[in-house]
Amino acid sequence: MKKLLSILLVAMLSLTLVSCNKTNDGVNKDELTVYVNKSQEEYDGTMYEFETYVILKDDNKGYMIMQDIVPVKWDDITLYNYNNDIAYPYTLDGNVLTLEYFGEEVEYTLDESKESLNDGVIKMIAECDEREALGNE
Repeated sequence: MKKLLSILLVAMLSLTLVSCNKTNDGVNKDELTVYVNKSQEEYDGTMYEFETYVILKDDNKGYMIMQDIVPVKWDDITLYNYNNDIAYPYTLDGNVLTLEYFGEEVEYTLDESKESLNDGVIKMIAECDEREALGNE
């Protein structure tokens, strides 16, 4: 009986370890490289903090998240929206990705811990992936 319980416990722990980086929405954080830009802006005497993201996947797809999520394709020097009608050149220097965004250079820092991937960001990624999957059927 003890041996059976031990085997079951080991099996459950193994499954937990395998799925620990996968969210409830099916997004696997291990497949994502996350860059974050944190900025502040004052409006009517109140300081607001903003985070924007460039998230790259190993399959040369990814996301730019400003106010909305924009699915992108990427190569070694450029991010492209899915229609390929807008190109965003970028450079990568260590942990800093500098993106040329409509004439301005915006610096994004690598978030190795991926702590910036809060539930709202994960939900946006999952919804974007779902729309892409539906479009490919």
